[in-house]
Formats: sequence, C-alpha cells, structure tokens
Amino acid sequence: MPKLKLARHWWVIGIGLSLLFLLRFLPPDTSLARLRQKGSINVCYPPNLKPLISYQRVGDKVEGIETSIIQSLAQSLDLRINWNLQRDWYRSIDPSAWGIRKGACDILVGGIVDSKASKGFFILSPAHLQSGWAMVGEMPQRRDEVGFWAPYFGLDVARFTATSYLDKARLNPYFLSDPDEALSMLKSRELKAVLTDSLTAAWLAEMTGLASWQIAELPSFGFSLATWKGNVTLRRAMLKSAKSYRPETQP
Repeated sequence: MPKLKLARHWWVIGIGLSLLFLLRFLPPDTSLARLRQKGSINVCYPPNLKPLISYQRVGDKVEGIETSIIQSLAQSLDLRINWNLQRDWYRSIDPSAWGIRKGACDILVGGIVDSKASKGFFILSPAHLQSGWAMVGEMPQRRDEVGFWAPYFGLDVARFTATSYLDKARLNPYFLSDPDEALSMLKSRELKAVLTDSLTAAWLAEMTGLASWQIAELPSFGFSLATWKGNVTLRRAMLKSAKSYRPETQP
C-alpha cells in the first residue's frame, strides 16, 4: 500500500510539471504591446451616465467623474485616448444586446460595479470610486412614487436589495430612463424623491437645490475599469495606475 500511495503522489507531480512545461509554449499576451505600438487606447463608454461619464454634443467632448481615471491611465502609459461612444450601452437589461465588441474596446468605463457578476464577463481594475445608496428630494410618504435610477453593470444583487427597500417602505418605484429624466422630474415636482447611487444623488442635489441623505442600511459598492479576459499585461498596467490614482470626487 505505501508503494501505491507513493506512485500516485509522483503521478500527480508529473502531471503538474508537464502542465507548467506546456505553459511555456503558450503565445504571450500582447494586449499592452499592441496599444503602445499604435500609440492610443480605445475607451468605450455609455452615452449618458451623469455624473460618472457622458457625451456632450456641444463641444463634442466626454465629461464626468470617471474620465479622470482614464486620463491617469493613458498618461501613465503615454497613450492617446480614443473615446468610443456605445449608444446602446444600458438601453437593455441584457448586456449582449449592447453591441459592445472586443475589437472596438480596449477598456470599458461607465458605472461598472466591482462585483462577481462583472468579473464573470471582464477583468476589473481595483475600484477607483466608492458609492452607496442615497435619496434626493423630499421625504416620501407611504404610497408615494419614488424615482429609481441604478442601471449599472454588475449591480444585480444590490439593485434587488434597493428595490426591496422601497417595497418594505411601501413606496412605489418609478424606473427612470436616464439621469436627465430624474433631474427634470425632480425640478417639476413630478417625483417627490429619487433613490439612486450616492454620487448621482449628490449631483442631483446640487443641480436642484434639494436635500439628499444616505440610506445606511443598503450596501455600498465600487466602480471599476474593465478589460477583456486574457488582457493580462493591460490588466497589470491598470492595477499599477489604480494604486497611484486619487479621485477628486467622493460621496
């Protein structure tokens, strides 16, 4: 019996060493080298995710809190930024319907939550922004309609928790189509309040002059950059850049 156990032991070791030997012949990842060769990085983003990121027709420019992490990364790699607007991003609950393609996007940015769901699709950088949940407007009463805006990729579990919070409070959710609709309906008092992430709530409060308050019982979460699985060297550059990045805005 001891000889049999020893034979099995060496058999397992032999397989492990064989796999390590074969790994030497796999083609090296060239994701970062390709970017440096062309001198630019393609960054895909959604059209309207204020205040995180949005496209402004006036001036043909990209604005928002999350643009600074991209600028920091591009500067550290000495690359130009090619902003690639993805108009169908967040227009459906199904990410496969967004039309995002690997050839068009080296990095994706725009409300990508650092979660297990996101990591099932992408390689993520460490979260560069931390957020939570907040209400903005007037204190709603039972049966009031409350706007709800949280389309972020990978937020599935926390989104369900937030809608359950409204249900327990006997508040009726009105699912908003974009942050501009939230702003308009708060200004016109069509909605008494809006439940959203704390960064967006702070922006809405600033734009309307209304009060905002944190919902402490709801979970916090972070926003990350994403790249495609297999982009190992690009991921390393993202990690290095994230360590030195300091966000200008936090909730």
